Amino acid sequence: MLRPNALARFAAAALIGPLAAPGAEEKDHRHRDDLAPLMTAGLLDRKETVRPELFTRYWRDVHGPLAARIRGFEQYWQHHLGAPLADCWPRFAGVELRVPDDDRIEGFAETTFRQAADREKLGTDPAAQALFHDEQNVFRATYLCPTTPGDSRTLLDWLPDGAPQGRPLAAAKVIVLVRAARGAARAAFRAFVGE
Repeated sequence: MLRPNALARFAAAALIGPLAAPGAEEKDHRHRDDLAPLMTAGLLDRKETVRPELFTRYWRDVHGPLAARIRGFEQYWQHHLGAPLADCWPRFAGVELRVPDDDRIEGFAETTFRQAADREKLGTDPAAQALFHDEQNVFRATYLCPTTPGDSRTLLDWLPDGAPQGRPLAAAKVIVLVRAARGAARAAFRAFVGE
């Protein structure tokens, strides 16, 4: 995962599905992207003085419920990250898979919005202000990366409930964040990732 100060442009793709193959009655729900086409990724850098296990618990049990009070979120997901799995990806010419230690993050929050007005309210929403104030407790830094429609795409979604509200999921969610090489043109980068 990369901090946005090192991130020129990025794309996100997700594969979401149960740990076992879906039954015939299950279907792909990736159309949810059409209902909430705007996404903001909040990339999170843990304070060095906060132990990883405390960080995980605090973000999940204290900070997360604060986020759940914000009006306008269609979905709110927390992604607690481990070590990058660069070795599981195929090699592509011109694509670097190693994440420099200085660019790694502890996790990111993914929020989706139905319309731009919902996202714009974050600046004035009292619950959002409380959330931003709470960030200083465990985060060294947070970086918000808002997308425009098409910057983020779900490739597969077999979850019948798109808003599980904190219930554990027997599912795997794979998210790929990709940054463009320095100097890469936006259109060429988007075409490369899309293809």
